[in-house]
Amino acid sequence: MVAAKDLSDREKFHSLDWRNDSVSWSLRRELGLHLFLNPDREFRNDELDLLELQRQTQRHALIIKDFLGITIRRNASPIQILQQLLEQIGLRLVCDRREGARGDQVRVYRLDLEQWAIAQEVLEYRRSKRESQAQREVEAASTVVVTGVYFDKNINKGGAVTTEGELLSEELADGLDILTQAVAVQEWSLVRSLWMTWDLSQRSAVLMQMSDELRSQVIETLGLLPGAIVRWMGKAGDWIVEAVEGLQVKVRQESGLGQDWRVVFAELDPIELG
Repeated sequence: MVAAKDLSDREKFHSLDWRNDSVSWSLRRELGLHLFLNPDREFRNDELDLLELQRQTQRHALIIKDFLGITIRRNASPIQILQQLLEQIGLRLVCDRREGARGDQVRVYRLDLEQWAIAQEVLEYRRSKRESQAQREVEAASTVVVTGVYFDKNINKGGAVTTEGELLSEELADGLDILTQAVAVQEWSLVRSLWMTWDLSQRSAVLMQMSDELRSQVIETLGLLPGAIVRWMGKAGDWIVEAVEGLQVKVRQESGLGQDWRVVFAELDPIELG
């Protein structure tokens, strides 16, 4: 049954959703869905975090429709919205009981424990498969030669390039789409969240596909402007942005010691994500 559930999910979702690291999952995390995945918790429509979920999903209904395929109705209750998001990942809410006097009762919901148990078994099944696959790749790596980098994963295995790079390329295209829409609706927190989930090679690939206008908006949104204090990947300490020139940034150490450096914009992270 677990294998069948895994297969049905693979047919329904994008390949990277199987590992929960796709743009779709980045969007779910931005909405805070992971905070509701607690089998011991009770849910009521008037709880503050559920009301915030309702506000966020209705505000970003168009983005959610495009990337999750869910239509968020304006009159949907917080519980109904959470139910929609949960059902897409194989979970659901069930009414546990009613509280209050007759005529003024409030329904109390919990995660369906049977569905939760199945989900845990599927996750364990996938973890086991990933470990087995990783072991096979380690064994195979001892007999192959790395011939280049394609999103850090372009490895020639007897003439057959792995499909990981192709899947990542498709995923980055989705990421650029959602980034563009997030900028258009001025959802700056989502822009920052996407940036922080990408590694250096992913950032570089996305930046190369951006228009100059979009790139400038992203730089401004991330706060990577002259005077900003940033982190430089692989380097210790804090750095100050001196100037931004296209995809290159001139930085110096905050301590004031040492020379100025020109680095690739994709290597920098804002310290304040505000």
